[in-house]
Amino acid sequence: MAEIRKYIIDYNRTDIEMPLDSEILSIQNQHGKMVIWALTEPSKPVEIRTFIKVLTGFEMNEPSSRYIGTVQFDDGLFVNHLFEIIKR
Repeated sequence: MAEIRKYIIDYNRTDIEMPLDSEILSIQNQHGKMVIWALTEPSKPVEIRTFIKVLTGFEMNEPSSRYIGTVQFDDGLFVNHLFEIIKR
């Protein structure tokens, strides 16, 4: 049975264990932290997925990545863009 799980992005580069084929539903600021909500199938084996945060105006050094979303902090003073690293 599917369930929605919450994952916190703590660092500029974060590895998260998620059940295979988890679908990212949303990314938002919750209590000052960047949070992902994903639709998961907990009975599936887990995989490690890698996410990176990039601030507006900073260099993006990961050409093999997929954009997930943008989250603002401190009334828009800090704008973070989240990408998932595509594994080859």
